[in-house]
Amino acid sequence: MITKAEFLKLSSKPATLNPKWAGGLWLDRYFTRKISPLAAYLLASVNVSANIATLAFFALGLFANLLLAIPVWWTPLAVLALYAVVRVLDEADGRLARYFKTQSKFGEVLDIFSELLLHSTFFIALGIRLYLETESIWALVLAGIGALPYLYEGPWVKLSDELVGPFEASQPATFWSWMRTTYVNYDYILTTALLVPILYGLQTLLNAPSLVLMFFALHVSLSFLIKVALRFIFVFIKSGRGALVGEGNALPRRKILPLPELVKTLEMARNGKRVVYFSGVFDLFHFGHFNALKKSAGLGDILVMQIDGDLSTKERKGPDRPYLPESVRAEMIAAFAFVDYVFISNLSANDLRTLEQIRPDVMVRAKRNTETDEQRASLATEWKAAEPRMEVIWLEETPEISTSMLFPAVARSGAMPISRKSPTVSVGISAYNEEKNIRGLLESILGQTEDGFELAEILVVSDGSTDQTADRIREVLDPRVKLVVSDTREGKTTQQNRIMSLVKGDIVVLFDADVIPENKMCLTYLVRPLIGDPTVGMVGAKVLPVAGKTWFENVINHSNQFKAELFEKTRNGDNIFSCHGRARAFSKAFVAEVKWPDIFSEDAYSYLRCKSLGLRFVYSPEATVLFRSPDNFRDYKRQSDRFRIGKKTLYNFFDPRLVNESYKLSKISLVKLFLLYFLRNPVYMLNYLFVMSVAAFTDTEQIVITSRWIMSPSSKKI
Repeated sequence: MITKAEFLKLSSKPATLNPKWAGGLWLDRYFTRKISPLAAYLLASVNVSANIATLAFFALGLFANLLLAIPVWWTPLAVLALYAVVRVLDEADGRLARYFKTQSKFGEVLDIFSELLLHSTFFIALGIRLYLETESIWALVLAGIGALPYLYEGPWVKLSDELVGPFEASQPATFWSWMRTTYVNYDYILTTALLVPILYGLQTLLNAPSLVLMFFALHVSLSFLIKVALRFIFVFIKSGRGALVGEGNALPRRKILPLPELVKTLEMARNGKRVVYFSGVFDLFHFGHFNALKKSAGLGDILVMQIDGDLSTKERKGPDRPYLPESVRAEMIAAFAFVDYVFISNLSANDLRTLEQIRPDVMVRAKRNTETDEQRASLATEWKAAEPRMEVIWLEETPEISTSMLFPAVARSGAMPISRKSPTVSVGISAYNEEKNIRGLLESILGQTEDGFELAEILVVSDGSTDQTADRIREVLDPRVKLVVSDTREGKTTQQNRIMSLVKGDIVVLFDADVIPENKMCLTYLVRPLIGDPTVGMVGAKVLPVAGKTWFENVINHSNQFKAELFEKTRNGDNIFSCHGRARAFSKAFVAEVKWPDIFSEDAYSYLRCKSLGLRFVYSPEATVLFRSPDNFRDYKRQSDRFRIGKKTLYNFFDPRLVNESYKLSKISLVKLFLLYFLRNPVYMLNYLFVMSVAAFTDTEQIVITSRWIMSPSSKKI
């Protein structure tokens, strides 16, 4: 039979950062630390499962609440005794579940349901008893009110945990940390133990119903304050500091993160844990790589991996060396359970800025035959100057296998892949009165990194522009830029159809004329999903607003950021909202099949046409383009009307069921993100709701529904 010490070790919860503050206040700590472990050990020794303990906990707790409503003088003592047993069983069933590892989903649900029911019925039972004693209807009213925080707490805790992470007990050092500790340690058994004798004593000895009700009201208020109000205040304070889940306060479920997001995540994840940092190309994964990863993971608690990006890999390995795309290599490394986080970087693993951001406790590097011991010592000194606490560990290469050894063998066998010509990309832009931005857009496109493709041409159609748009285009002296001038305005869809008939590239990218790529890799990320995958018909970019210049623009920016995150979380971006007209890439097969009608929602039409052809739409969040939001209500309403009215016209071209299904959003994500952005800036969100409502219920300027819509001038200069 297992000893008590072994049982307690196997059934204990993971150690907390501050054990002194784990487990509640003095009465609660007494039950959980002294009595519950012994009770759990005795139950385990006779093979009592966690589910049976949960049922007993539920039955005794319900009996205690029922007993509370019976007018007998010894009820308070009996209730307290029963609640003590319930508290012991509550902790014991958790220990049994961890020890046996057999608690079913039914047991977990029953445990949660039992606590919610017992917490809430305690107030109801106590209210009934006080009503019988005092004959005041207010006792019943207060009982009903008192039950609400416990019924409300479950969903609120789950939602707030997702927003700001779990609330853990900690050593209080400031006023707010004291308040957090009070919230975490608050338990109904303690207030029950203190309050029930007071209430019954007041009524029995003094016969003072008003005083009894006052104390009862105080208890109800305390429950609301601690269970609801305090948590809301903590969430609000954290949201004001930007410490929300979306900004790295809680650990994300994804392993592969951009470096800035990873840095924020590590701030919360480390909590005294050792962070190990390792990097590599991993172009052809083999046992040597696996062995190095396993050794690195054993040197600490959190393993952070840098995957060398395609650009740096090409520089290191040479242009003729085949390698898997960076995203594939990152997914491969992230699949290992002992790897915690992965990020992709084209900077050297020796980059001191990266090192200062990650702040690892251990840096692991594989020894290279080309390095001497003196060179390695010099590198370690340089790294430790940037991060003095860091330990540098050098791993020996696996002598019997390496990527550099494998490739010559493959080449000698005649199996070296034959290099293929990179696909060509044509960019198309329809521009109407875009003199403010068109030149900057063209220069940005020409400056894009051509990784895995060749930029063949940029075809710009000036759609009856009455300003200097054509002149600005002619100022860009690059033979790949081709201008087509239309004397009259024919509309965006007509010009896009013209572009599709004229371009010659294997992939076609359409940009709006009033956007700008965020960085030089935008075009690469936009076309990459189309290369070598014939099932993909179209790729959508992420669109984000530039910093606002006016208060109204900042309100709209806040709403645009909210919607961008919502669309990204709905089916991982595979939805009609992520297919934004500002930037899209099309396969050659899709180009041959698409022809836009003269409507508002040409981007939504593209998505539905792609789906109806059986092709896939891919959302690429790394391909980000920037735009400017309107800075006045009139321009905002013009854009809003086009979106609102445009959906109705799609029913003329597609099955209404397909249209309605494509416009569905994740309701859970909608509620969570709305709350998150509301807490981040309630003034902006309230004003956005007002602006959106006014726009929806006022008449539109656009009477004829065509792609020659009325422009929004304030959004034309990035």
